[in-house]
Amino acid sequence: MALIDIACAGQFRTARANIDVTLLIEDEVGPAEGAISTRRLVPYRYVRCDVAIHQPFEQPDAGATLVKAELAEAAKPAMGIALAIIGYDSLPGISEFLEQQGTGVTYEQMLEQAGGGVRGVIEATALPPNRPTKEVYESMLGQREELRKAIRNYFETQAIVAMAFPPIMIAPPKIGEDAEVDIRGQKTPLYIAMSRNISLGSCASMSSLVLPAGTTSDGLPVGMEFDALMGNDRQLLSLGLSLEKVLGPIPGPRI
Repeated sequence: MALIDIACAGQFRTARANIDVTLLIEDEVGPAEGAISTRRLVPYRYVRCDVAIHQPFEQPDAGATLVKAELAEAAKPAMGIALAIIGYDSLPGISEFLEQQGTGVTYEQMLEQAGGGVRGVIEATALPPNRPTKEVYESMLGQREELRKAIRNYFETQAIVAMAFPPIMIAPPKIGEDAEVDIRGQKTPLYIAMSRNISLGSCASMSSLVLPAGTTSDGLPVGMEFDALMGNDRQLLSLGLSLEKVLGPIPGPRI
């Protein structure tokens, strides 16, 4: 079951289904548009995942057309761009947040309490001597703008409303798998498995929605992410209302 936290009127509310998100938005800014019955979607082919996710949309009456098209080259370095920007902003940004919130905790103290895997990633990407230089940071900001232009052109050229892909490259990992996971027989850093696919949406400032999409053979939940162009939140939520009916509810975990 997907949980989505939305900040509304200074509070955090938890949504357990797409309709809940739609109602939260209606409560704040007015009613959303009706559900979309037929739209063109493109599966994000640059991602990798061990779980099949596209079968529900191949049903004749599913109401969505899959458009298979290669992603623009300018959009493929999204993860590298995101990691560089986050790596540069992390130390000053989090330090300022901790101070503004009156936590009494410094960045260094927070890092000491983090797990080994999280601490290792931060040390490798956001702390000296591995923290990106200002020159690299500014270069990545420029590349991010080019990426955003490429994605907008991609949507217009393919006449699509959303990209569809698994948000992570693996099924939910076991507790304790903090450093590496196995993907098709290859050891992959967990932070790559968890962040590679979603980096594009963050870099391109896209509207994103994740829905439950089924389970693995072991009964673990699998999600499907849908990304639309920035500003199309209502259209994406309307699409989500239709997609939820196609994907259907997922069974509870076997305990």
